[in-house]
Amino acid sequence: MQHEEGEGEIFPLNTARRGRAVRLGEHYAATLQQMGHDPAALPPGLFFTFCGDILGSSGEHYARGTLIDFAAVLRRASLNFSDDFMESLAMHVMERPPTDVNLPLLMQHRDLFHDLIRDHFQAMSLTYSPWFGALFAAKTTVQFADILQKHSSCGAAMRAAILAGQATDDAAILPYFLITHAHLEAIEGAYAVLGLARAAMAGQPFDKALEGAAAAARTGRRLCQNFQRGQGWEVQDFPPLMPYIHKVLETGNAYAPIHDIAAEGIETRFVVPAAFLCVRRGLESGDPEAGVAALVTSGLEIGGDPDTICSIALGLYGLFNPDATSEALAGLVIGGD
Repeated sequence: MQHEEGEGEIFPLNTARRGRAVRLGEHYAATLQQMGHDPAALPPGLFFTFCGDILGSSGEHYARGTLIDFAAVLRRASLNFSDDFMESLAMHVMERPPTDVNLPLLMQHRDLFHDLIRDHFQAMSLTYSPWFGALFAAKTTVQFADILQKHSSCGAAMRAAILAGQATDDAAILPYFLITHAHLEAIEGAYAVLGLARAAMAGQPFDKALEGAAAAARTGRRLCQNFQRGQGWEVQDFPPLMPYIHKVLETGNAYAPIHDIAAEGIETRFVVPAAFLCVRRGLESGDPEAGVAALVTSGLEIGGDPDTICSIALGLYGLFNPDATSEALAGLVIGGD
């Protein structure tokens, strides 16, 4: 399951914008107001995702990270946010797809999704998945289906936590992911994130929440295979994701699920276990201020896809203690390098 490289692809690239110091809470509010959204009307998980995206912005893609102290993270953080936050925001505000979908309906909702991210996608296209251009340009169901089946990247997983409060029916969540991914690994990873998010929101500790992630991942795997079967596609049967997650948590080695960071640096089997590892390190660090620092520096040290690892991880971490995490993040000053 290597990364699918298409001719002429340009892989994700963080585009830094600095020049002024600003508090994260103020920057979040101003950013959303400029986009026409009321920050107070949005769920707190979006703030955590935004902060993870911003704080992970100084790392490179498809390369191992390096040791970095949190003060340097704050100095080097970009004022720009990337696809990680934009796509999560779109998931929250977009029209809910019907549970029983077919490819033409999915293409319609793909277009609705594209409309919601269009301005940011055009301005910041280098921060998006390298195959999004082909996904949005697909005109036939054959072209669309080919893209959906091939890509095991972490895009569905990075949008999953924000959906945790929107529907209790697992089948109702699936179409949100299917508008961009129908690859077994991508869907299973998205449901693992969804399960951990739900458990965190229910007040469960991390180890117990892992059981929720495992149960949700099994459900996602079954739903994805059933969808593939219903389309008449070859049903994928890649190795389950949870053993990768447990191996990374047990060894502390985020690279255990992959062989080549230059080829697999945005794959779900790498990003989701790495994000779970960062969540645990944050929770083990004690208070939210120390936890945020431990989580983000771990994500940047891992590298590969650091803004996505940090956005998923902080999006999950905040759900375990939302009020204290919001307070810790809001006052952080970034962008003054």
